[in-house]
Amino acid sequence: GNPVTATTTTGPNGEYVFNGLKPGDYTVTFTKPAGYTTTDPNQGTNDATDSDASKTTGTTQSVTIVSGETNNTLDAGYFKPAKLGDYVWEDVNKNGIQEFGEKGIQGVTVKLTGTTGTGALVSLTATTDVNGFYQFTNLTPGTYSVEFVTPGAAGDYTNSPKDRGSNDGIDSDADQITGKTGSIIIQSGDDNQTVDAGFYKCIKTAEFNYPITKFCYKDNTILIPNFANGAIAGQFTSSPSLGAGALNTTSGSITIALANSGSYTITNTIAADGKCPLVSATTLVVVPEPLEFNGQPVVKNVSCFGGNDGSAEISVKGGKLPYTYVWSTSPVQTTNKATALTAGTYSVVITDANSCTVTASVTIAQPTQLTASATKIDVSCFGGNDGKATVTALGGTPAYTYNWLPSGGTSATANGLTAGSY
Repeated sequence: GNPVTATTTTGPNGEYVFNGLKPGDYTVTFTKPAGYTTTDPNQGTNDATDSDASKTTGTTQSVTIVSGETNNTLDAGYFKPAKLGDYVWEDVNKNGIQEFGEKGIQGVTVKLTGTTGTGALVSLTATTDVNGFYQFTNLTPGTYSVEFVTPGAAGDYTNSPKDRGSNDGIDSDADQITGKTGSIIIQSGDDNQTVDAGFYKCIKTAEFNYPITKFCYKDNTILIPNFANGAIAGQFTSSPSLGAGALNTTSGSITIALANSGSYTITNTIAADGKCPLVSATTLVVVPEPLEFNGQPVVKNVSCFGGNDGSAEISVKGGKLPYTYVWSTSPVQTTNKATALTAGTYSVVITDANSCTVTASVTIAQPTQLTASATKIDVSCFGGNDGKATVTALGGTPAYTYNWLPSGGTSATANGLTAGSY
């Protein structure tokens, strides 16, 4: 027969028709609209509802039209390729929600698996970019699942909790154990940018650290840091017992006062968390003996009123050597013994190598001022020797010694004196 060529355009509902055809053999070629992909032909058993156009040429197989026949089974299906993707981030506070300051993770492997609407298997792989984003494009409608491969070595990261909060665009969608999402249905033209995964770092034993904020007796505190979000991580044991501590509700850390000197062995065991293994660490915390005085100060008072031969000596023990001394003398003396002291009160501050201090106060005394008064009995006759003199001493430090000159007496009263000055 003679070749026949006819062209038509689909109506508002996608329908088309060629009228007035003579009996013969025909093919239909569909011109693919921009932005669309041709579906697989001849799917299913109902020729009236499947697509008949070749994916490569857009042309159907040849059909034979007989006189008076109406054939409404030559169809073509098209779909818009879909997209699926979004973001992988480091979930610093482990709450499963993207928040300000939490950065994307580069180099994470993301796997897409599933089946198209025609039953074809799909397996694709993408890698997150420098900002943590990934993208799958040109997807055929179907049912898919996304798997996020845990970054780093085993035990470095684990998945955040999934489906936290009410905003699917910023939560984590991957299971904490498998790293996989649930089923995701993709339809023609979908652009699903809500499939995310958060990861947080596992606690490592090397990260356990319990710093003592001070090293002074009865002024020591030990900080138990918060490794988990919102609560103290793990179980703490100590030998001897540390007792209870004050919980910082903002950071979740615990501060414990160490009231006694000695060595504390602290063990923190953190249970397995997702893909993070159980870890345990032990730390030895040593609190020094108290810096304190070793007995009473040794004080030497001034021997004479107004003198400067006083001294004070301090002995300390405990703390951490070496010790430094600062006396409130002028000039300042810096040994454990202050000398050449006049009467008065002095303080000394002793500081050890941990900057712990103790302070003492000592008083240097002096005797009252030494005074003397004398009485006399004159010689009764010229040239006689029955004169007498008596001196009365007050103040100073008894007992007193006497030395009469020039007569040579050594008691308070000098007898047998001749006329003269004594």
